[in-house]
Order: sequence, then C-alpha cells, then structure tokens
Amino acid sequence: MKRKILLLNPPGKRLYLRDYYCSHISKGNYYWHPIDLLALSGILAPAHTLSVLDAMALRLSPDKSMQHILKQNVDTIIFLTGTVSWEEDFTFIRQIKETREVTLMGTGDLLLFEGIRTMQAYPFLDGVLLDFLSTSILDYLGGANGPIPHILYRQGNRIIAGSTEWECGEFELPLPRHTLFPLSRYNLPHIRYHPFASVLATFGCPGQCAFCPMESVPFRLRKLENIMDELNMLSGLGIREIWFRDQTFTGNQKHAHTICEKMIESGLHFSWSCETRVDKINENLLRLMNRAGCHLITMGVESASQETLDRYKKNIDLKRVQEMFLLCKRVGIRTLAHFILGLPAGTEKDQLDIIALAKELHPDFVSFNIATPQLGTRFRQEAIRKGWTDPGIKVMDSSL
Repeated sequence: MKRKILLLNPPGKRLYLRDYYCSHISKGNYYWHPIDLLALSGILAPAHTLSVLDAMALRLSPDKSMQHILKQNVDTIIFLTGTVSWEEDFTFIRQIKETREVTLMGTGDLLLFEGIRTMQAYPFLDGVLLDFLSTSILDYLGGANGPIPHILYRQGNRIIAGSTEWECGEFELPLPRHTLFPLSRYNLPHIRYHPFASVLATFGCPGQCAFCPMESVPFRLRKLENIMDELNMLSGLGIREIWFRDQTFTGNQKHAHTICEKMIESGLHFSWSCETRVDKINENLLRLMNRAGCHLITMGVESASQETLDRYKKNIDLKRVQEMFLLCKRVGIRTLAHFILGLPAGTEKDQLDIIALAKELHPDFVSFNIATPQLGTRFRQEAIRKGWTDPGIKVMDSSL
C-alpha cells in the first residue's frame, strides 16, 4: 500500500539540532540538514508519496507548523526528536494525533535508548525507528506481521520489538531527495559555498569515547559507487559544497583515500569539510584530501589532560593532537577543535588548561561543550552510580 508520508523536524522554543543520535541546541544560529530524515527520504521516496517539513530550519512556530501539517493530505508522519527537546516535541506530536487520524513514528537519541519505555508512557506514539538507515521501515509501512528488525510498534495493547542488533558490513543508501529540504536555510560558519549538501560516507564511529552515544553504534562503510552516485547527482543540481556528516570520515583510511581519488578522477570540483580523529589521519592522506577539495577538518580534542582523555577512553595522545593540528595548517586545511568542559576529576586548572591548549593549537574554529551524561553512554552510567545525576532526568543539552 502506497502511503502519503511527511518527514517532520518539529518546531521548538530554541534552535534544536536533534539528528544522528546526539541532540543539542545550536550555539550560533547555525543549522544543518537533519541527516536521519535526509537518509529516510531516499529509502521511502521510491515506494511512497513523500513530503518534508523542517520546521526548525524554516523557523516556524508551532501554530504555523500545525497549519502546514493540517493542509497536507498525509496518513503517516515520521518525526525527529531528541533528549534536548522531547517534552516539547511530544506536546506538539500529541496535538497532531488529537487533530487527525495519522500514524506517528519517531526516531532520535531518546527513542534509540528509551524506545519501549517512551511508547509505554505515550500511547499516541505508534512506532519507533531505531536505525535510520534500515530499510525495515518499508516492511512496517507495508503492513508486515511479527517482529521487524530495528522497529518498535503497537499491535493492540502490545508493543512488538524487533531485533535491536545493528547491521554490520558495507551499506548502500538509496539516493536522498535533497531537493525536498529547504537547502537555502541551512548554514554553518565554515561553509564556503551555499547552498551546501550533507552526505554520509560512513556510519557510526570506530572510537569508544565513554561520553559519546556513538560508542554503541558500530562503524560501517558506505559502498564507494553509491557515494559517487550521490556526489554526481549533487553536482548535477549545482551544489558546490559538501559536508561529509560522518562521525569519523577517515575511520578507514583506505576507504577515505579511495573516495578522494575518485573525486579527483571524476572531475568533481567540490569544496568540502568533514569530521575525524587525530589518530586516523596522516600527512599523505591529508594532502590527498586537500587536493580533492577538503578545506576544513573537525576534530575532537576534548581535554588538555592526558589522564582525563585516558579515563574516558578517547584513546588519543596530546602530542599527536598538536602534531596533527600543525600538519593540517601546513597542508592548507583549516581546523575546528571540539573541547569538553567539566569532565569529572578535572580541576579548575584543568579547565583553564583547555583554554590554553585551544590557543596553542590555533584552530580556525573552536567549539566548547559542557560534559553531559547523555543516554546510552558509560559516562551516564558512572554519573548515576556515583550520584552525580538523577536517572529520571532525560532532558539535557551539552551546548554552552
């Protein structure tokens, strides 16, 4: 059965970034594409009639958003939520259910880690998508019976839970429908050309940082031909700037190396940026990335204390941090450094040392974040065990 589906990024009181299982408030009026919904657009569009409402990007009020939704002839809404805003989100989503008969399915960090509990507490929620790359959503929408992998859904008074095991190995992503999204409304301070596009080349992260929700998401590579198909499509749309939304673009250096070679060989003259780790780059790769159009790399430094980095399993060396930031500058790639203030065991001096290190590294951009015991992390388990946080607290934000 062909459905009429709306992909919804709900409105909110603040500018909430909810995607990729890590939600927080935008710190500087910047806003990027919700990668979960973008990926789902490619999966769903071939089989269903699809529309998109990114109320965050459009800066729509709840009233304006509701008016827009009520004008849409849709029978299914797949919405994005997060720990930073879920109470607001659910108030809005409940109002939709009270106004019209529609299937409501959510995805996001809260639902990844608290899906069954959330469905038990909120009967208007019909289903939860645990993996936004999974094509199991098509089985659910097609009326499949029995447990469906990566899906929670209601059947009478029961909640049916499919397998929660993450898929492994290479993946393909049906080409996302970028043009359904308000491309002109997305912006980042380091982007050189607008509009820009967000692209996944990998999924998950090879790191095991104890403070990051991605530690539980296995690292997977996207098939190279599939990446190039999307890049060629974007070039045909006139897009000149790409932000690779990977947690660690060079997590597999051979894979990253081949992507760069193919971009050069194909004559795709994109300007682009990515995120990675200091232990997953080297001079040869950086020079190749720069030749392929890379102008900025984001890297997590987190702390100026090696003891703190080791305690929270960042698994990087501060000497390596200094070497790689200097090397990026030497090969002509700008840098953005992430730091975390307030990790336990840190003293006031440690926080001042972080600021001193930020000055020493001299990145082109810097982001300071607050240590937050996010759902699904070992840091949260430690915080609950030691009484630093109440396990019932599920609204949180790491931004300053």
